[in-house]
Amino acid sequence: RFVEQHEKMQSPVMVIRGTPGTTKTSVALRMLKPLIDAGRRINYAVPHHKLSAEILERAGTGSIWYGMDQPGMCHDDMRETVSAVRSLGLSVTENVCQSCTFRRSCAYQEQVARKNDHALMIHSHNLLAAPVRGAEIQVIDEQFFSALLASATIPLAEFAVGCAKDFVPDRNGLKNDDATHLLDLARKAVAAGIEDGKLSTAALRAGGIDAANAADLANFESWRRDYFEQKFELRNISSMSRVNGLNANRHRRFWKLVEHSLADGHDIVAGVFGNDEEGVELHWMRQP
Repeated sequence: RFVEQHEKMQSPVMVIRGTPGTTKTSVALRMLKPLIDAGRRINYAVPHHKLSAEILERAGTGSIWYGMDQPGMCHDDMRETVSAVRSLGLSVTENVCQSCTFRRSCAYQEQVARKNDHALMIHSHNLLAAPVRGAEIQVIDEQFFSALLASATIPLAEFAVGCAKDFVPDRNGLKNDDATHLLDLARKAVAAGIEDGKLSTAALRAGGIDAANAADLANFESWRRDYFEQKFELRNISSMSRVNGLNANRHRRFWKLVEHSLADGHDIVAGVFGNDEEGVELHWMRQP
């Protein structure tokens, strides 16, 4: 019935639930076989590459997608640079790969060029938030929730002092004094609103912060982030602009969490946890 619905373009969703060892994977592969044989594009997500090899062997055809962090995929001389660029939330492909000295012999780039050679592509759960190719069918094998969780930490001092040195206008390309003043007040409201490890929405409202304000603050951080990306230079990756870019990225994510919780009427800001030693911890679900 799954194949019949797919042929009728009904975009079916099927869930197979069962304890380990009840042949769930075998059932899925059996249903997919006629589609694979017909050349339909199918992405198959698994928790680890040991299972990728097993799926490939059982399917008898297809390819496995390996990330840059896998052995042999990225040149050893570039790994540190790739890690640094990725930590800033920037595109490695745009900021590293295009000018990489080892591009012509790069195993990862060869993989990119051949990504559509097979109907079946097997990949890790991590790629569910950043697909490397489109597909008619996406299969998700085993629990995947934790692979899509992301996190970051903002030092509490960045809230307690309001607008710190990273908001110097000529450093960020911004001259918006009103937005800077609002952000100064909002950050201090956050520092005052954390109690028992949670951020109270009532305290934020008492400090004059509502969902609309939070959205404006997220946009302000987006402007700073955009300016950072425009000015980013790989050779200056250790400069102050790197610090500012990472700072803007974390705070933008924070204000989006605040906006959603205020708009939805929550008592506390979901995904935000205060810690006197580490600072403010953020947790969110990565989206495609």
